[in-house]
Amino acid sequence: MHARITITNSTVKQLQQQLGAARAASNQELFVRSVALLLFAQEHPVLEICQLLAIGKSCFYEWLHALLRDGVAGLRSRRAPGRKPQLSTEQKRRLRDLLRAGPAAAGFACGGWHAALVQLLIEREFKVSYNPHYVCALLTGLGFSYQQARFVAAQRDEAARQAWLGGLWPQIVQAAVEQDAGLLFGDEVSCAWWGSLGYSWAPVGQQPEVKTGGRRKGYKVFGMREWFSGQLFWQGQEGCCDAVSYCQFIATLLSKTRRRVIILQDGAPYHRAAYTKQWLHEQAARVTG
Repeated sequence: MHARITITNSTVKQLQQQLGAARAASNQELFVRSVALLLFAQEHPVLEICQLLAIGKSCFYEWLHALLRDGVAGLRSRRAPGRKPQLSTEQKRRLRDLLRAGPAAAGFACGGWHAALVQLLIEREFKVSYNPHYVCALLTGLGFSYQQARFVAAQRDEAARQAWLGGLWPQIVQAAVEQDAGLLFGDEVSCAWWGSLGYSWAPVGQQPEVKTGGRRKGYKVFGMREWFSGQLFWQGQEGCCDAVSYCQFIATLLSKTRRRVIILQDGAPYHRAAYTKQWLHEQAARVTG
């Protein structure tokens, strides 16, 4: 004995209305479910419906059961309620503060957070155990992202830096404006010729090898950028950076402009060398360093 299921005309009208709403909302899942049951109402065989819509028979019968049990509304997806969050709102706020303070403030001897370390922090502070994979989702929800860190000089005095920005720096800018002088920030960079090793896919147990000529040479570049215009001055240096080559670079720079220049530089040894100080003193008519 086989039971025959017939979908009433009123239900068909509701399915058609839901089909139109699903199309307007680009709800593909609800659209397919509505089409499948409308075809069934038109007495298309279940196997034909499944082949046409590329769905499984179990899915179709699940939708049909939902329609019979809850009506057309039963076809809409419902978000699973899930388990109650293990961390309260206040605990999450506290966790966010701990993460912002950094690992060192929490007693860890490292400079960055990773999932396993955050997992350990949560267990220690809140007696809650999370899977490291869920920790990543938790951190995303707290407004954090996994990103590459940058180095900041440990010896930098932030208070002195702010005092310089609010005091001496405006005076330097004003002096440059009054003297119609170029305001230059200088630094150097070294480019290694021997390259650097990275990661590579290789058979397990066979560490990949990269041939190298063994040359330990590098190419240095002196550079200065003008604050007001953004103009860049640079000069390559194959040998070591020293006081002589640094002063030669400044001399080359002076030959490219008639303006007086004010140079801001860091504390590199050749910037503070006696030779550099003497040379700058001789160029005092055009250079303030």
